[in-house]
Amino acid sequence: MRHRASGAMVASATLALTAFTGLASVSPALADTPTGPNAPVAVEDGAYPGSARILAEQGITLKRGDGHITLATCAPGTPQIRVSARDRDTEVCFTATGSHGYLSLEIPRAVGIHGDGVHDTTATVTTDSQSSTVNVSKTLWTAIGEASDPQGRDGLLVEINTTGPGGTPATTPADPATAFTAQLAIGDQGRTCTGTLVDPQMILTAKSCFAIDSSWTAIPVTAGPPKVATTATIGRTDLNATGGQQIKVVALAPHADRDLVMARLETPVTGITPIALSTTAPANGGALNTAGFGRTATAWAPGTLHTPAATTGAVTASGFDLTPTAPGLICKGDAGAPLWRTANGKPALTGIISRSWQGGCLGTDTTETRTGAYAERADDLADWMVRLRAAAPGSGWKSSVLVNGANGALYQAIRLPDGSTTNFVDITASTRTSGGVKAFAEAGLNNQTHIVALGNDGHLWHSIISPAPLWQSDGIGVPRTADLTSTDRPLAGITQVSAVSIGTNLHVLAIAGGKAYHTMRDGNGAWSSWGDVQAVAGTLPSITTAAIANVGGELQVVAVAGGKAYHTIRNTAGSWGTWGDVAQAAGATGTITGVTIAGYGNDAHIAVLVNNGTQQLHTIRYANKSWQPFANLSGVWGTLTATSISAATIDNQVQFTVTTSDNRLLWTARKSDATWATIAWLNLQNTTGTHNQSALTGYIA
Repeated sequence: MRHRASGAMVASATLALTAFTGLASVSPALADTPTGPNAPVAVEDGAYPGSARILAEQGITLKRGDGHITLATCAPGTPQIRVSARDRDTEVCFTATGSHGYLSLEIPRAVGIHGDGVHDTTATVTTDSQSSTVNVSKTLWTAIGEASDPQGRDGLLVEINTTGPGGTPATTPADPATAFTAQLAIGDQGRTCTGTLVDPQMILTAKSCFAIDSSWTAIPVTAGPPKVATTATIGRTDLNATGGQQIKVVALAPHADRDLVMARLETPVTGITPIALSTTAPANGGALNTAGFGRTATAWAPGTLHTPAATTGAVTASGFDLTPTAPGLICKGDAGAPLWRTANGKPALTGIISRSWQGGCLGTDTTETRTGAYAERADDLADWMVRLRAAAPGSGWKSSVLVNGANGALYQAIRLPDGSTTNFVDITASTRTSGGVKAFAEAGLNNQTHIVALGNDGHLWHSIISPAPLWQSDGIGVPRTADLTSTDRPLAGITQVSAVSIGTNLHVLAIAGGKAYHTMRDGNGAWSSWGDVQAVAGTLPSITTAAIANVGGELQVVAVAGGKAYHTIRNTAGSWGTWGDVAQAAGATGTITGVTIAGYGNDAHIAVLVNNGTQQLHTIRYANKSWQPFANLSGVWGTLTATSISAATIDNQVQFTVTTSDNRLLWTARKSDATWATIAWLNLQNTTGTHNQSALTGYIA
C-alpha cells in the first residue's frame, strides 16, 4: 500500500518538537481529582509523542527516542536526515539536534538514507531478522536494505543514531536557586528523570526511574549498580550548554516502601550546595517550588530546566498530592524533581515528584485533562540518609554508640564526623542474650562492630555486626555470635565487661566475683581461655568496674577497687605489669564509681566518676609514664550527675559518651589540639526506659 506524504507531512509538522523557551501555556483546567499513587509515573520513557496518530496518517512507526531526532516536514536546503523507501512516493525527513540523538522506528522497504550535513549518522536495518548498522554519508545517499543487500532482500529501518556538535554550546553558570537539581540519563535511548542533590555524592530521585534493564524489560529496583549505565548532569540549567558536572551513577539504594531511590555518584559534586531536608511536614494548601527537566506542552526534550510553582493537596504519612500552578505542568521526565519551600532563607526539601496525570503535556492524549501530581515525602528521610552515608564505601570513620533501655534492651546509633546521627534502633536480638542485656561493651575492627553483651541469665555473648549493606543487594546475614561462657570456658557471676581491639585481636575484660578476667580472640576467630588478671598483676580489693584500651599497641587496664583506681599494662608479648595506684600519680579523688580509658597514640586518657557521679575527672598517662593531674570536666560539659562514662579514640579524637541522672546521653570529644568539641545531646526518642549505661567505638568503611 502506498501512502501519499504531502498532506500527512503537513499534519506531522504540528508534532515537530520545538525548543523550550519558557513555561508552557496550556488550556486544560487544573484538576482537583485526587492523584495519589494511581497516576502514571512521571518518568521519561522515550515514547514518541503522537506516535499513534503518525502511524494512522503516514504508516510510519515511531517507537522511542531521546527527543533529538524528530519527524519533520521535508524542506529542501534545510539540514535534515532523509529516508527513501520503496513503498513511499516521497522521502521521510527528520531533524537532528544536540550532540547526540537516538530514534527507534520502523520504515519498511527502506532503500536509502541521506545525512543532514552536520551530524555523524548511523542507520540500523534488519533483513530476515538479521541486523546491520551502516555509516551514513553526510552529503550523499547511502544505500540500505535491498539496495545494498547482495540478495536484494527487503530491509526494515529500525534505528537512527546521531552524534555531532549540535552547534557551539554556551557555558552557563549554575543558578544558585536550583543548582541542586540534576538530570539523570538512564541509558542512551531516551529514558530520563530529574534528581535532587542531597549530599555531595548522593542524588535522591524516583525509584521508578530505574525499573528497567538494558532490554527495557520492567524489573524490580534492587540495591547495587544500576542495570543501565546512568549519568547525572548537575549544575546546568541548559543541557545543551556546557558547565556544571557530569558524573556516573555507581550504585542505587532503594527506599523500602516509597517510590524513592538514592543514587550514589562516582565522585563528589564540587561547588554546589546540596539541598537540606525540611524538618516540617507538608501541609494541605502549602505553596512549594519545583524544578524539572521533563517535557512541556510543546517540547519533548526541552533541555532546559523549568520551574513551575505548585500547591500541596492531601497529605498522607508517605506522600502528598500536588497541583501545579497554571501554566506550569508536571510531565514525563519530572520524576525525581525536588519540591521545596524556603526556611530561614534557604531551600528545604519537602518532597520528590513521583507521578502525574500529565494532562496538557506533549504526547498525552487530549482527553486527559487532569494535571495533578503525586510526590513522596522527604521531610522524614533524615535517618535513612544518614544510614546511607554511613554505609557508603569510602565514607571514613563512624562512631557506634550503644545505650541500654527498658527490659534489658540494647540500642545502637551511628554518628558521622559532621555530627549527623541515626536514630537509635533496638539490636538486642543481634546479641543473642537471654532475658535482655545486663551489661555490654563494643570494639571496632575494620568495618565491623564487635559487641560483648551479658545476658540476664549470666551468659556472655560475642557478636559481630557488619554495617547494613544498603548499597548492595547481597551480604545481608545473621550476626555471628559466640558464647564466651560456654561449658568449655565457664565464668560465672559476671557483673561488668569491657572490650577493645588491638590489631586483628579482640580483647575482653570481665569482672566476676570481684575479680578481673581476660580473654582474647585472635585474627582467626579463636578465643583464649579466661585468665585471672590478679594472678599475674597482683591482688586488689574487690573490683567493682574496669575499662581497657589500646595504647600504642599495648593493653592498658584501669580497675576500680575500694573506690580507688588502679592501673596495669599487658605488653605486646602478653606479659602483665603490677597494679599501680592512680591517685599516687594523678592526685587524690573522692570515691570512684565509674571509669573509662582510651588510647591516643602512646598516651592513655582516663576519666572517672566520683562521689556517685556528681564529679567527673580526667587525667592523661603519657608515653613517658608521667601523669597529668586530675582535672574537673565540668568546664567541658557543665554541671551534671553522670551514671556512666565511656571513651574511644575515633578519627584522631578521644570521644566520650556520658549517661546522666536525668536520663540523657551526652557526646563530646577531645580533639588533637587538646580543645574540646561542642557537646551534643543524642536523640533518644526511639528508646524506652532508664539509660544508665553506654558504650562507644569507632569503625571505618
